[in-house]
Amino acid sequence: MATALASGAVLAGAIWLREPRVLYLAAHALATLGLLALLARRAARGGRGLRVPTLLFAVGSAAFTGVAALAEREVARLEGNGADALAERRAGALAELAADADRLARWAQESAGRAADAAAGVAVDADSVPVRRQLFDRLAGLAGGAPERAVVVLRGGRPLAWAGTHRVSPDSLPDGVGVFRTPLYAVLHASVRRGGDRAIATALLHAAPPADGVARALDRGLVRRHGLSRLEFAVAEAEAVRGARRAELGLAPLPAESAWRTLPLAGAGAAEPPLVRALTPTVAEARQRAIADARRIGTPAVLLLTIVLLAAVWRSTDRLRHRLATLAVPLAVIAVAPLNALSGTSPLFDPALYFARIGWRFTASVGALAATCATVLLGLFALLRARARPAPRPVAAFAVATVALGGPFVLRALSRGIAPPALGVPLGVWVGWQVGLFLAASAILVTGAAAGRAALPRGRGLHPLVAPVLAGGAAMAAPALWRAPFGWPEWYPALWIAAIAALALTRRTAAVLVAATAVAGLGAATLVWSATVRSRVELAVREVQALASPEADATTFAERLGRRLAADAALRDAPFTVAGLLRRFAESPLAAAGFPVALSTWVPAADGDSLVARVGTTTWRVDSLQLRAVLAAARADTAPAIRAVAARPGIAIVLTVPHPSGWVAAVTVFPRTRVFADDPATTLLGLPRGTGEEPPYTVSLLGRVARPDASPARVAEAAGLASLTPRWARTEDELHGDWLLPLPDGWTRVHVEVALRPLDVLVQRGALLTLLDLLVVGALWSLPAMADGAGRRWWRWWTGAWRRSFRSRLTVALFAFFAVPTSAFAIWSYRQLQAGDRQLRALLITEALRGAAAEDPDAPAGSERPLVSNAPVERWLGASAARFATTLLAYDGGLLVRASDPAVLALAPFGRLLPPALMLGVGLGEEVTDSRVLRIGERAALVGFRARVVPGGSRLVLAAPAREDDVALAQRRRDLGFLVVLAAAGGALAALWLSGVAARQLSRPVGALQSAALVIAGGARAGEREPAGRSPALGGAALTAALAGEPPTEFRPVFQAVRRMAADLDASREALDAARRRTAAVLRDVASGVVACDEDGVVTLANPRAEALLERALAPGVPLEETAPPGLAVRLRAFRDGAAAEEEFDVELHGRHLRARLTRLGAHGSGAAPALGGEGDARGAVLTLDDMTELTRAQRVLAWGEMARQVAHEIKNPLTPIRLGVQHLRRAYRDGRSDFDAILERNVERVLAEIDRLDEIARAFSRYGTAPADGPPPVPVDVAAVARDVVALERLGQGSVAWELDGAELPCPARAREDELREVLLNLLENARLANARRVRVEVGGDGEWVRLRVADDGDGIPDDVLPRIFEPHFSTRTSGSGLGLAISRRLVERWGGTIAVESRRGSGTTLTVALRAG
Repeated sequence: MATALASGAVLAGAIWLREPRVLYLAAHALATLGLLALLARRAARGGRGLRVPTLLFAVGSAAFTGVAALAEREVARLEGNGADALAERRAGALAELAADADRLARWAQESAGRAADAAAGVAVDADSVPVRRQLFDRLAGLAGGAPERAVVVLRGGRPLAWAGTHRVSPDSLPDGVGVFRTPLYAVLHASVRRGGDRAIATALLHAAPPADGVARALDRGLVRRHGLSRLEFAVAEAEAVRGARRAELGLAPLPAESAWRTLPLAGAGAAEPPLVRALTPTVAEARQRAIADARRIGTPAVLLLTIVLLAAVWRSTDRLRHRLATLAVPLAVIAVAPLNALSGTSPLFDPALYFARIGWRFTASVGALAATCATVLLGLFALLRARARPAPRPVAAFAVATVALGGPFVLRALSRGIAPPALGVPLGVWVGWQVGLFLAASAILVTGAAAGRAALPRGRGLHPLVAPVLAGGAAMAAPALWRAPFGWPEWYPALWIAAIAALALTRRTAAVLVAATAVAGLGAATLVWSATVRSRVELAVREVQALASPEADATTFAERLGRRLAADAALRDAPFTVAGLLRRFAESPLAAAGFPVALSTWVPAADGDSLVARVGTTTWRVDSLQLRAVLAAARADTAPAIRAVAARPGIAIVLTVPHPSGWVAAVTVFPRTRVFADDPATTLLGLPRGTGEEPPYTVSLLGRVARPDASPARVAEAAGLASLTPRWARTEDELHGDWLLPLPDGWTRVHVEVALRPLDVLVQRGALLTLLDLLVVGALWSLPAMADGAGRRWWRWWTGAWRRSFRSRLTVALFAFFAVPTSAFAIWSYRQLQAGDRQLRALLITEALRGAAAEDPDAPAGSERPLVSNAPVERWLGASAARFATTLLAYDGGLLVRASDPAVLALAPFGRLLPPALMLGVGLGEEVTDSRVLRIGERAALVGFRARVVPGGSRLVLAAPAREDDVALAQRRRDLGFLVVLAAAGGALAALWLSGVAARQLSRPVGALQSAALVIAGGARAGEREPAGRSPALGGAALTAALAGEPPTEFRPVFQAVRRMAADLDASREALDAARRRTAAVLRDVASGVVACDEDGVVTLANPRAEALLERALAPGVPLEETAPPGLAVRLRAFRDGAAAEEEFDVELHGRHLRARLTRLGAHGSGAAPALGGEGDARGAVLTLDDMTELTRAQRVLAWGEMARQVAHEIKNPLTPIRLGVQHLRRAYRDGRSDFDAILERNVERVLAEIDRLDEIARAFSRYGTAPADGPPPVPVDVAAVARDVVALERLGQGSVAWELDGAELPCPARAREDELREVLLNLLENARLANARRVRVEVGGDGEWVRLRVADDGDGIPDDVLPRIFEPHFSTRTSGSGLGLAISRRLVERWGGTIAVESRRGSGTTLTVALRAG
């Protein structure tokens, strides 16, 4: 029931993720509540709390329910009244923004004042580095954090000291408190003046795309928390102009949801407050976003619940059917839950990277494929571990044939789902493909191996290494047999069919699973390699084809950007700026799609259009004449237009947007091709870039071969080809493809290279992947074992004998000796590789900076001399950047003044001011060059810096980032990294194997000594033959074998000593055996039974008399506690666990009364003790049995005679007064006494009293003689109430006894008879009073099963010699009484099922304890 409820909860949650409805969420919640109620009821019944899996399931279910309920609530609000819901979002966001802005304004004013105070009164020399460093250190604690905060002190209008990242130039900020806005940033600022110094503190409120990728602004988290589209800041004056422009154009005013709001700031004074507005998505978009957010959080929660469910079920039951049935739940979750909702979190669930139609939703992503195959493997492993009954051989043979023949083709179909991205394959995606296909291959091959084991007779089959060797050969041959462009020869799958068949025909050994894993890993690595090669070829073909015709997506995305730019042009008086173009491009889908784009602004001039602004992600590759023609045509347009132009390479589309001022914005979209590298400035612009991984292919143009209007035959003849059909060929480790394309400037030869990679590199990667695969399968195999408790058993084994053994410690020590240096070397090598890579990149950028600093654009071409003229920075910065293919930034006095790319200057990715450490080093110090790793948003970039003195004596610092698209360098670094990892993994495995071998060799002599010691301890003698029934491992032959051979020199003395010890022990055993035989002869004829046992209670010797008395055989080697009667076994166990040296007791057995005596061997240092039980019995015990049956019978006859005498005496005593009274009456009657009536009355009373006494004596004897089964059954009686009544009665009597009662406050029911219990207690209290007790204490207590009534007095006590007889009938230590009180009490208590015990010491009092079963 619990499993069904948990499964229902999981499935209901998965269905809700697929189709959010309240019904499914309610089903999930009800199933979870039902599960918790059921488990809580079970826990209450069993007295056990809820287990960890249950708590995890409850927490996960609660989290999922909370997320889903919030999503349902938000969706309901949006569907009910979406306008109000979105208005609440805007209001909440603006309120939070106002509070945060007010707090930041106060911080800015305070920090600006502190910065001004820090610089006040300090006379700073421009070259005084120590003083400047001191100022920098004072300001360091005022900046940092999120959002970005910064402070700067200006002196004479130039930066003096600063801290933090400044996104706008400090000298452009006005005085006071306010918000300064640029097209990319909105900065809150506050300034304070102290004399000639001006201190400014800033906090970044807003960063528009793409600046939001390089800066941490306040509104980033605010927009995400409140579900906004974005926040916008503006200046009131500018918005008034825009409003007037909207009215002029006849446009409707902004709706209420887009209206601007003022942002009040603390300390702003009379300054006009800035404007801000919160833009929300549409109701439909908000609803979709709410559901998407719930899926992004709820999908992992459902997966976690599934895992917890599997763990709980598999731990709670070992029934195979239940375990396999539970696996249907994760399969259903994979089929139902929208796993692609996790594509934003992990690329493993992105269908764009993997999608195979063969498996429906189970192969919709590589994550789904891996989860599906892992679930199937868990089921297969459970079947293998359960050792289920194998299928019939015909069925198994058919399964083997199906797997062998169909397995390769199924796996090939699965590999066709791999879709490498055009920008390169990340390492995580590549490993995900490998693991997914490996798990699929493992599921198929394990099935085949299991079927093969059922088809083959036991002990028959191939060696486990055959299949991996065949698979390794097929994998090694795969790169060599690959045919350009798309695959292997038709006979190649036969190699894998042979490997799979060999695996299926492998004999039954534990290595079959390892062999299947190796074959699956090699096959998966081969399939991933082939799929990536095939996909790279297809990508290359599509790219080449795209050169001749523009992509449809490019036109669509350009139209969207054109509409946005047209709206800006209609509402603005200012023309398009670099920052404005960059922002609109970053917001468009062109940037996300990775299209190479060049954006520019053109202004009409006398000699044609003049370029005034340019930004882009690629170099300029459009014919200028065609571009000018497009611009001229655009001036006649009144709306955006798209035209195709010739580009190098291929065909580009140009979007033109006219501005009312006559300016024109042009957006040129180029084909996505690898012919030319990206613009180096793209690294600094925060735009989407490639993964930095190995490129899938390279494309190059080899030149024009014919005019555009040439016929195909003419083109083929000019190219020296038979036709225009693309040609593919393989050259060593590369595939080469050649095309002839009709491009606008003529028929052009296009060449494509797809790298297959050298065999050694592929072997390295394949080996690493196979090791990873082995680890994955090992983890999956261990999961069922952990569910069966193998983990606990392994831990007990590890913490037990194995950890304490010599061999294990030696293995660990040797493994550490090998592995630690290997790991240290691997880490050192990898760090050296990283350091070398950084040094090489730093060297390249340093050389580029050196060349840029030494270049003079006015010099003749090819010359290189220092710049001595007064040429401005603008003349050589752009030329140097183009020459060295990098982006250059120029800092003057620490302030960014110029950049080779205007977009970089507007964005300021490193900030407007140099980092303080670089300013003190390169900007002011003696250092000329330096390189640092700086953060650009979430990305790190290596940046080089170089100082240069320009005419006028000012010191200029040039900065340039290192290129990240050096393919050869990245590939070399990657290959070396794989080699280091493989060497480390191989070294670790070799160290583990060698440590085991060395440990076995070093521990072999120790093991031989251990075996010899165990054999000697087992009683073997060198050279003797093993007796029947004895293990050979404990025989003399084993001792001879253990001590045979010549040990190493270091162990020879030890072996000789062991041999001498064995000889001495043989002699001692001979003497001991002789003594044992003598002892056995003596004990054979004694009248007492004697049994000797060792410290574990195992019989070592027993004479025939003991076997006769116990009526069972007592063979040596049998535990005495198992052979002895139950009562005797209990006494034996108690004596063995106790510390007494000797104990004597009586036992009733088979109608015999036996007197038993236990004596601990060695307790008194007896030298004869070992002779009874052998050399191992020094800590054992001897049991002596004497038959007391005849003696007891005689004593019983004497006791009954004594009892008869006592009865006669007791009856005779009352008869005498009766006879005397009757005689007295007769004389008085005869004498005619006048007082006869009085005499008659007195004598009648006396006679009646004596008759009552006779009746009491008769009842006492009758009660004592009544059998326990003849009395009434016991009933629940409140012992506490009886004790209170009896003690109260005793207190009424006279005497000096102090009666105390304890524990009788609360009811204490027990099984007894109330009147009889009262009689027993009265008897005990009366005995205490008659024993001259001055203080009697009655205690009542219990432990749940027994109720104990304890009577303790401080009277005379009972002598030790008579204490065992106090419960015998007619035994009394007093001269009066019948002697039956305690005997009757014992009979009554035992009839109720209780016990009565006594403890007493002469002169110290007596304690009687009655134990009754709780009622």
